[in-house]
Amino acid sequence: MTPPGAMVVVPPTVGHVNHGVALANVVREAGFLPVLITGTAALGHVRRLNLEYPWACLPSHDLEHLDRDDPRRRPHLEQLCDPRLVRAAVRDQRDLVARHRAAMVIGKDYFAAVLTAAACGIPYVSYYTDGVEALLHATSRQTVSDPDGLTRNLREVAAKEAIDVDLATVPDTLRSGVLNIVRGFPRTAAVAPQAWQADEDTIVFAGALTYDASVAEVDRWSRLIAELGRPLYYVTFGTTLGDPRRFAAVADAAQSPAGRWLVADPDDEFPAAASHVVVERYVPNAAALANATVVMHHGGHGTTLSALMAGVPQLVVPDNPRTQQSTHGLVLQELGVGQLMSAQECSGEAIVDGIANLSQPAVRARALGLSDRLRADSEAYRSELTRRLAAVGRG
Repeated sequence: MTPPGAMVVVPPTVGHVNHGVALANVVREAGFLPVLITGTAALGHVRRLNLEYPWACLPSHDLEHLDRDDPRRRPHLEQLCDPRLVRAAVRDQRDLVARHRAAMVIGKDYFAAVLTAAACGIPYVSYYTDGVEALLHATSRQTVSDPDGLTRNLREVAAKEAIDVDLATVPDTLRSGVLNIVRGFPRTAAVAPQAWQADEDTIVFAGALTYDASVAEVDRWSRLIAELGRPLYYVTFGTTLGDPRRFAAVADAAQSPAGRWLVADPDDEFPAAASHVVVERYVPNAAALANATVVMHHGGHGTTLSALMAGVPQLVVPDNPRTQQSTHGLVLQELGVGQLMSAQECSGEAIVDGIANLSQPAVRARALGLSDRLRADSEAYRSELTRRLAAVGRG
């Protein structure tokens, strides 16, 4: 008998899709058939992942009008509350709920998911990837230009689609009285534990919710990377390259330290490389981090968590002030397992110095010790998340 479905709705950027897949795997552990829903921008990536469960890349879930230069913290909320776009997304999602007998909807940033769950009479579960302080406090990351106006838009959709739901003002709509999944660890979060303990009944941490590729693919890459030898310096600025100018500094740094360099370059932006520098369009983090001495990255949540779990010291050079990349770098620095470097400070010489500091045995020992504790935490968090998801599905 086919298990009940659980729709996991995530934005169409590759980084979001990766942890959406990781969450879908947890959903499967809880006894559901996961159904991953995202936009068409992620179509090539999703196909490459060879998922073993249903998925859909829908035009109604695209972020084609997203203005990345908008000074507001979350401009995509404006688009995700556009009645025309929301109605199309709701209709697509309702069809998928019926097709896969979904017992719950898990949504990240898609307000259509809230309305779909209400229309189908099934639980809606909120999913947050980082920034538990944004979840629990009215910070600037939650502000939009006209939350009341956006809420009116969503209520208009609910009325026209005959959905009986009482919607709170937009920033609060992301909250769920049933269950909120927050990816990450209280130990390394930028908010004090007492700030989330008050909402303990509705919040559960997911632990290391990361995904790079199938087990077979990670194993294949691990064997290839192991042949490069050590020390190995791994550089990745995400699957969507923000600011390629940092590559010039990396190329300069690669002329100095002894060892090999492995660079993930999705857009073919890296300068001509020397023989000891290996450049690939995509490298599974899990495979690279299993062999890396130090990882240099942008501070994305997935890479940060993956490196923490692998016990690899981290050099963080953020490229997006609208995210928590800098916060992640500061947390790593305070833990003694990383260093935060601004884009302005990023030079070949600075990278060489940073790598030398992070390569010290004491730093590596701290990183490995923290990794052991986080792995134990993650197992406990994952067990609790699986139990809670199963309970939500049973109603």
